[in-house]
Order: sequence, then C-alpha cells, then structure tokens
Amino acid sequence: YQHHKDVAIPPMLSVPALFRDSRGVGNADRPVRVYFRGNTAGSHKAMPFARNYSMGIRQYIVDNFSEERGWLVSRENRPESYHKELASSQMCLAPPGWEQWSVRLFESLLLGCIPVIFSLSLVLPFQSLIDYSNVTLRVRDSADLAALPALLASVPGPALDLKRRSIASMWRAVTYQRPPEEGDAFDLLLRELSARAPTRGGTPRGGWLS
Repeated sequence: YQHHKDVAIPPMLSVPALFRDSRGVGNADRPVRVYFRGNTAGSHKAMPFARNYSMGIRQYIVDNFSEERGWLVSRENRPESYHKELASSQMCLAPPGWEQWSVRLFESLLLGCIPVIFSLSLVLPFQSLIDYSNVTLRVRDSADLAALPALLASVPGPALDLKRRSIASMWRAVTYQRPPEEGDAFDLLLRELSARAPTRGGTPRGGWLS
C-alpha cells in the first residue's frame, strides 16, 4: 500500500440484508461479550502453509479463549447462524486471515458489533475521512494476545455503547448503495480519488468516469 497513489476500499458484501435490515444496529440485546467463529487453517488447498495462516492469531484465540466467560469462540463454521451471532455480540474479533484484514470486519460493523482489529498499522478504507477509533478497538497483533481478555474486560460499558452509536451513524460509508448516495462507499471513493489527482498528474481527460 502506497498512500500517495493507492486507495483502500471496503469489500462488496454479497448479503444485501446486512445493510438493508441491520443498518449498523443489530440487536439491542447482546449477551455475548466477545465473539469469534472462523477458520483457523485457511483453504484446504493451502494446507502446507497452514501454520502461517493468520500469523497464528486465530489459532491462539481458539486454543486459549474458548472457555472465557461471556465469550463465544469456535473454529467450527456455522454459516446459517454466523450473522445472527455477530448481531448478538458486543465485540467481534477480526483477526487476519491470509491478509491483515478479512470481510468479518465490515460484517461486524453492519451488524453493530465493535470490531477488534489485530494491527496498529492496518490502513482501513477512507480513513482520512472516517475516524475509525470511534467504531473499532485495536490491539497489537501477537504482542497483545495473551493479555487480550484483560484488555477487552477493561473497556467500560459506556465506551462500548458510544462506539455502537457511532457505528449506527457511519455504517453507510462501508457499503455500496444502489443507487449510490452521498456518504456511501462509492461517494467516498470518488472523494479519495479526487484528493489524489494532484499527485498523479491531474484528472484524466474526460473525467474519472469516462
């Protein structure tokens, strides 16, 4: 990633109901304090490299925190209940997969669950326009793993409530509305490209959309 020319954008989520119905709010009742359900080995096609998957973070989470009180942590995939569980959780762990981020970060936001990001340096979409400190929690990757339960337990309830209210006001920024509208991902993408135009020789002949 090179800041002067690259733009980080959110993924195109394939479940329209995530933003049509949830709108960054999810459930009012959230009995699960911390949530993670996901693969710990990567694709079966890449099994020879599985020990490097997620930099060992997902594996550590499942091996060490499955019995934490108030946590729902499992390597068992349950696609039929996954989004319901996200919407019933307060904080959703978003560890890396093969890359530093995965789609669960954005699914969590759309369902009103505060993402816990395992990187202090990860560049998020449109972060020059969005203050992600208002809607996420960040920890150092493997350096903070052992202390993760204590770190998350130290976050007071009012701070979590404030972050969830902030999510409810920004969720549109990580979705591609149809038709596009002010404040959605397509709008913010155009703003980012416009800001970079002076460093790349100006606007292309005919405009950005020609």
